[in-house]
Amino acid sequence: MNAIRHPLVSVMIPYYNCEQYIAETIASVEAQHYPNIEIIIVDDGSREESAAFLAELLKSKPAIRLAAQNNRGVAAARNHAARLAKGEYFLFLDADDQILPDYIQKSVEILESNPDCKLVYPQAEFFDSKEGFWQLPPYEGIKSLLTGNCFPSSVSMHRAADFKALGGFDENFTTHEDWDFWIRLLSGGGKVYQIPEVLFRYRKRRDGSSLIDSLEHNRKQKQEDLQRVYEKHSSLFLQHELGYWNHLQTLAQNWQLAADNKKLQEQSAADQKHNRQLQADLSQALQQTDTLQQQSTDLRQQLDSFRQEKHKLEQTVAELNNRIQHEVRIFGKYKGLLTVKTFKPLIKTEQAISSANRYRKLFRDLIKEKGSIGKAYQTCRHTYKASGIRAVKALLRQQNLDLQAVEALSIDNARDGFVILATKHTRYIAQLVGSALKKVDIQSTILFDMPKEGYSNKWHIVICPQMFETLPPHYLAFQMEQSVSSRWFTEAYFQRLHRAAHVFDYSITNIAYLQEHRLPFKKLHYLPVGMLPPLSQNQSQDFEFDVAFYGDPSCERRQLFLQKLSEKFSVKVISEVFGDELHDLLKKAKIVVNIHYYENALLETTRIYECLSLNKLVVSEQGSDQHEHSELENIVDFVEIDDIEAMIARIGYWLNHADQFDTRLQAIADFQQQPDKFQFYFYRFLLSQDLIDFETFYRLCSNYIKPQGNFWCLSLPESISRRQDFDRDNHYDIWVFPGLRHNIGWVGCGLSYKFMMRVAEDLGLPHVTICEDDVLFNNTFEQRYTHIKQTLSATNEPWDVYSGLIADLSEKTDISQSAIHSDKENFYGINRLVSMVFNIYNHSVYSKIYSWNENDRLFHNTIDRYIEQHGGIQGVITSPFLVGHKEDLFSTLWGTQNTAYKETIARSQNLLDKKIAELNQD
Repeated sequence: MNAIRHPLVSVMIPYYNCEQYIAETIASVEAQHYPNIEIIIVDDGSREESAAFLAELLKSKPAIRLAAQNNRGVAAARNHAARLAKGEYFLFLDADDQILPDYIQKSVEILESNPDCKLVYPQAEFFDSKEGFWQLPPYEGIKSLLTGNCFPSSVSMHRAADFKALGGFDENFTTHEDWDFWIRLLSGGGKVYQIPEVLFRYRKRRDGSSLIDSLEHNRKQKQEDLQRVYEKHSSLFLQHELGYWNHLQTLAQNWQLAADNKKLQEQSAADQKHNRQLQADLSQALQQTDTLQQQSTDLRQQLDSFRQEKHKLEQTVAELNNRIQHEVRIFGKYKGLLTVKTFKPLIKTEQAISSANRYRKLFRDLIKEKGSIGKAYQTCRHTYKASGIRAVKALLRQQNLDLQAVEALSIDNARDGFVILATKHTRYIAQLVGSALKKVDIQSTILFDMPKEGYSNKWHIVICPQMFETLPPHYLAFQMEQSVSSRWFTEAYFQRLHRAAHVFDYSITNIAYLQEHRLPFKKLHYLPVGMLPPLSQNQSQDFEFDVAFYGDPSCERRQLFLQKLSEKFSVKVISEVFGDELHDLLKKAKIVVNIHYYENALLETTRIYECLSLNKLVVSEQGSDQHEHSELENIVDFVEIDDIEAMIARIGYWLNHADQFDTRLQAIADFQQQPDKFQFYFYRFLLSQDLIDFETFYRLCSNYIKPQGNFWCLSLPESISRRQDFDRDNHYDIWVFPGLRHNIGWVGCGLSYKFMMRVAEDLGLPHVTICEDDVLFNNTFEQRYTHIKQTLSATNEPWDVYSGLIADLSEKTDISQSAIHSDKENFYGINRLVSMVFNIYNHSVYSKIYSWNENDRLFHNTIDRYIEQHGGIQGVITSPFLVGHKEDLFSTLWGTQNTAYKETIARSQNLLDKKIAELNQD
């Protein structure tokens, strides 16, 4: 038989001022069941008295080898011990920790029987100031080790040959030298085994000086060493898709989990103490219960006596009730007949009077709206002749609803001017709003705090309303926080947004988030940041710095970027400086960098546009909403998120290519002269509130709209789900027009068509196709649409509007044979067009539609009814309808689900086919 092998195990203990614990640590090694162990202790420059204590202790233990060195750190002490060691297996044990008797025996057995095993470690527990299980994570491959150290050095045993081949611990590390070593050890493969029992004890010192505790208090040192580990093994981290910032985030999450676990353990101890108190209270309560039970027995006996008396009384009462009910039934037969005959006619009369009074009141409202009783009467008479008495009632009811909507959302008294309430950080936005108001002769004042006498009754535009302790009585909120972080989105903040008459937001992503949190659609307005008139006319070339950054530099993410940039360039960090002072500093830098506070942040457009207004070249990380900012491509130099090296490369490029630098500055200067999207969307809001008229809006904003082709879709930017659904189905290069709005939804729709018809005429388009974003394209659409459009373009026959869908075809509609002929489609003339889902508009109809009067706010003046009732518009249609209507979307015009149209569209198709069949029979 082969003798059992017991290779020598070297247990090496670095010692530094640890006289309180070293004896217990040595004792735990001496108590091992394994027979072949050497112990080596290296004193790492301890105090004189501590070194003397150790020497005295070891006089009685001659087998233990003691060495000393100047204080060079734990990595150097361990390497020193390893050079003295003769063992086949190494175990580094800290001078205050302990191992249980079977630890070395079981570790050696695993290493001996598994030649491919590189490392063994057991489960562990805390002792001393803290007790309990220490959850060491399992090793699941090298990537799991890269995301955090799975096994501290004093817990693990490995082969001496591997340690020596790798050159031991890296003495440049103050901490995490063990993690660096394990990465080197396992990067080439090899197995790791965890013994499934507690065999190691980690001491949590009462004075908080344990390594884990000291690292917890010295995060800076910890981060520096983590960065060294990353830089040393960066290729390995990147190979496993672990960028440095991702890596730091993972570690930060692990630290937070550890902290949460600590809190839970402390809470558990407190709960146990509380439970002991509860048990004492329970014992006392049980004694009181015995007393109460005796009293309860006595009360039950009294209750039984009362119940017997109650039963007798109930029998007596029941007999009396039976007699009374008998008399009532006899009387009720005569009384009920008399009441019905007497009061039924009166009830009907009262209902008729009530209904008449209601419509009389609604008619008076109509008189006020039209300006005279004659005009109101003519309106009702016209509607009655067209559609009957029910249509008149519907008109009056809808008129009332529209007036209520205007009243709920109206800020028309803001014509007297606005107060803009901002913080110093949002001064640029305040200036942007003030400049736009001034252009339309609306006065404004900028405040940075509540006046001593309190807020006025004027309408306020409050930028970042969460920053103010008290808000004005009447305000609009400009929401500028990023929904990628819930930092500011508290219940109190949402209440402030709900109380605002309207809410602006610069990001579509944010608006989707606000809608998910039940901010009403009618309150939300997309208002992207834009450009102020140039703040710097003459760009100085005498730069003092290569790069400037302004903003909060305190977060770790920005600190890392700025540290790396400072190694290559002269960098000016600007914080808590505003206005002209800020602009003067920015002018001294050749390039401004935009670094996100959060990793997946939205693009910080306020900073970018402020810098562009100063004619500064900006190098920026991309935003998670980059697709919303295509206009900034080739104006701002964007790099991928987290890519520090790319940012360094782009800055270097601009600094070293003067001609290209000047060309980019000229492109920025040209961009400053382009129509501005902030102006378009802000004036769009003023138009929705009747604070400017349509002609003013068109004069200021028509140049911003630059259609592509002659197939357009009307869609509101704030209707997120509808727009996303349309984009998924847009296989036809349809250009999207950002629809106009009004407090009365159908007025906003009419304004949109009025605007588009003007644009189509200004562009000289022969015809334009316009659909709405809830259109449904079927499988035959493209082939049919191409043929229909070609036929209409080629014909010499007059036509105005081709309708691809009729939502509500009237029985009174006339269908006639059309002079337009095709070999694939049958065209028919139609005198009523009631749908805007999909139409082709000929140039002959442009002026007829943009003549629609937006100031006529009666319900019959919706744009589709206007087209239907406008004399002289020649409609064309084919069957079946060219398109459908999506039923699962929400109507932004009427505030209902589109399913309301399902039956009317089906009925319209059937009626159209019936009329065509009758026409063909004739």
